[in-house]
Amino acid sequence: IDRDVATELGLQVEGSQAIVPQMNVGPIVMHNVVVRPLKLQWNTTAGVKEVGLLGFDFIDDAVIHINYADQKLEAIDPGAFHPEKLSGSLEIPLDLDQWVARTAVRIGQAVGANFIVDTGSPNTMIFAAFADQHPADVRDEHGGALVNSLAHFLYSGFISGDKRVYAMQLDRIVFAGTGFTNALVGRIPDSSEFRNDDGLIGADFLKFFDLYFDYGNGRLLTVPNKFLRQNSTRPGH
Repeated sequence: IDRDVATELGLQVEGSQAIVPQMNVGPIVMHNVVVRPLKLQWNTTAGVKEVGLLGFDFIDDAVIHINYADQKLEAIDPGAFHPEKLSGSLEIPLDLDQWVARTAVRIGQAVGANFIVDTGSPNTMIFAAFADQHPADVRDEHGGALVNSLAHFLYSGFISGDKRVYAMQLDRIVFAGTGFTNALVGRIPDSSEFRNDDGLIGADFLKFFDLYFDYGNGRLLTVPNKFLRQNSTRPGH
C-alpha cells in the first residue's frame, strides 16, 4: 500500500508493516491483513493514482482468473477449479522462488528461463544481462530506433522508481506457445536489481490470453482470447 494512503487511512505502521482491519476485494472480505507501506512511484494510467497492489499472499490462496477481453478479475476456490474444462488451454510451468512468478520466454533462438510474469507492467521489458548475452537475438529491427529518435526520454515505472528504457523492435518473441513478430519492447540498461532475471512479460502480451494463475500447483494456464484471434499472431514453436 502507498505510504501516504496508509497515513490517510490512519493505519498504525510498525517497522515495515501495517495491519488493515478489513479489506474488500469485490465480494471477498479479509480481516487483519498485513501490508507493506511503500512510497509508490508509478502511475500506469494518466489521472489515476495507484495506491497499492495485490501480492503473492493474495494470489497464493486462490486460482486467479484475469479476463482482459471482458475486463474481469475472478478468484476461484482451488477445489472448484477444473482446468480440464478450459478449451484450448496451455499449461505453463511457473517458478515461484522468492514469491515471484517466472517462466520461460523465447527471444529469437535464445530462451530466457527467468522472465517475470508481471500483470502490473503495461509493457514487456528485456533486462541488460540477457540482452548482452544474446546480442544476435535481442537486436533492434529498426522500429525501436525510430521510437527512440522521436521520444528522447522513455521511462518505465517500478516500485523502486522510474528507470530509463530504450525501445526495441524484436524479430520474434514466443510466449504461451504463440509467436509474436516485430514486437516492440523495452530494454532496460540499468537492471542491476534484476540481476537474476532475464526480463518481464507485461500486459502488452498477456492481454491476448485469459490467464489462470494456479500458484498452488506452480502453473499458469493460458487460453487465447478474442484479441489474439483478431491479431496477426501465429502459433510459435
